[in-house]
Amino acid sequence: MKWFSDNWDKVLTVVAAAIVGFFTAIFTVQSRLSDLQRDLAKVQTTLDGAVVPKMQALDTMSVRLGDFSRELSDLQKQNMLSIQTNNYLQLLLTEERKRTANDLREILNDEAARSKKVAP
Repeated sequence: MKWFSDNWDKVLTVVAAAIVGFFTAIFTVQSRLSDLQRDLAKVQTTLDGAVVPKMQALDTMSVRLGDFSRELSDLQKQNMLSIQTNNYLQLLLTEERKRTANDLREILNDEAARSKKVAP
């Protein structure tokens, strides 16, 4: 105890310095937290002002691209159906031409045969 009574002023100084240092550290941490909160608010404001509207535009574009893809698919199906229809019509025309050509040959052959009968 003699040491404590001889050095009480030094112990008190150390305790006071520790208390001041502790509260200074708390104040510094609070100050840095406030700075971080301000920076976070700035970033949030930037995101809300610049990025969020662009994200909405990207969502809209994504929906439009999906619609475009479906329309393109429908057009491709219609195109294939048109190609198949055209091929079928071409086949029908070809068959009809063959029948017409055969009918004309028969008529010409019949006419040739009749004219041979009529000629002496």
